[in-house]
Amino acid sequence: MGIMSSVAALLVRAREQGASFERTATIGRQSLAVPVADFAAFARRLGIDEPDYATFAADGYCEDFLRLFLGARSVTAFDASNYQHAGIVHDFNLPLPQEHHQAFDSVIDGGSIEHIFDIKQVLENYMNLVKVGGHVFICTNANNLCGHGFYQFSPGSSIASSAGPTASACAQYA
Repeated sequence: MGIMSSVAALLVRAREQGASFERTATIGRQSLAVPVADFAAFARRLGIDEPDYATFAADGYCEDFLRLFLGARSVTAFDASNYQHAGIVHDFNLPLPQEHHQAFDSVIDGGSIEHIFDIKQVLENYMNLVKVGGHVFICTNANNLCGHGFYQFSPGSSIASSAGPTASACAQYA
């Protein structure tokens, strides 16, 4: 699970287009694997100073990126266990407790959804996490990664699942 350059670029573009990341939830604690040159390009695009790379994301996780580049004031990681020190332990096969409904501006899944058996429940949980007008970013493997997770998603599945009147889909294929 993690944020690589292509996912980071997608999130930066979303910020440029008005997405709020002020209160962000991640599904799983997301690692960060973005080259320094890409961070420098993102900083120029966003008109912000580059971080001190000696200390930036020194733990290998994405919270510093979300705060500095996307403007997150709070980042909460949900996971099925506390193995990677998630802020909230929850099994997304089960309904989300009401206390977390509409608590976040953005929800980022950088590679968890294919590992959760009850796909209907997980999507319902994601939509319940985000505030009305918020954004859910699901960045997962598409076809041809046999044996990885419970599911393989085709590019068309994200468009078909977000065809409701208040939803929109954004896809980037690297």
